[in-house]
Amino acid sequence: MAREKKRSRKPILWIIIILLILGIFLGGKFGWFQGLLGKDDGQSETEMQTETAAEETTAATVDDQTIDITVSGDQILFEGTAVKLGDLSQKLQSVSVDKTVILTDDAAIKGTYEAVLDALNETGLSFKENTK
Repeated sequence: MAREKKRSRKPILWIIIILLILGIFLGGKFGWFQGLLGKDDGQSETEMQTETAAEETTAATVDDQTIDITVSGDQILFEGTAVKLGDLSQKLQSVSVDKTVILTDDAAIKGTYEAVLDALNETGLSFKENTK
């Protein structure tokens, strides 16, 4: 009777050891122990905040130099505001030449999109075309 108890403990001990090894392996593999195993990238919080501030400054500079025009269906959005084609032409006339227009095609109707292209070509502004 005493022998049977000793034999029954060995498989349980092996199962526990195997589960521990498997847990440690999977923990290291999937990042549960990233900081403990030395795979940390070493960036501190202040470094990340500095990088974020620099990215925001760069994004603000780019936004000051670009104008977004989106054509969605038969609707024209100038900087997020719906405008008619005649109003768009007037607004484009008042834009300085050093700015770049980003023209986005968001499932636009061909006639409307081509009318916006014609208005851009008439003003002589440089533009880039994007598609959503």
